[in-house]
Amino acid sequence: KPVYLDWEDIVAVSDEDMIGIKADGTVVSTKYTFGEDWHDIVSVCSMYYGTVKFGLRRDGTVVFEGDDANLASQVSEWHDIIAIDASSFALVGLKVDGTVVIAGDGRVYQQSDVSGWHDIVAINVDVYLLGLKADGTIVARNLRGEALYEKIAELLAR
Repeated sequence: KPVYLDWEDIVAVSDEDMIGIKADGTVVSTKYTFGEDWHDIVSVCSMYYGTVKFGLRRDGTVVFEGDDANLASQVSEWHDIIAIDASSFALVGLKVDGTVVIAGDGRVYQQSDVSGWHDIVAINVDVYLLGLKADGTIVARNLRGEALYEKIAELLAR
């Protein structure tokens, strides 16, 4: 059953699943409850159609809520993360050093090989993976040609 909590002092809301982040770093939701490890949260996202949720903490670690032990194990090793984004089958993390890490079933969308990515300052993932480099260039996986230009135009219009 949905759990309705105190929705005051909200500083951010997830784009899906109605998860709010409060000014004190705690999370609230109209649909979910979260464990005690969900504190100091600065960003949230979900994958597997909302059945798995992630929270980025101020300390650069990522917390996990869901039933995928393999994914939980992968994410528990992450540190120095400054941004996260998720598609239906992959979670992507941007590290403070400008490199990118990926967890989940990224092979589905041929997103797994990000080992050559560096100087990244922003990420976006769906059935593709985009990285914006510090010099303004864009790196991409599974998105080329006109489709890449259209996606960039869409993101810039937001």
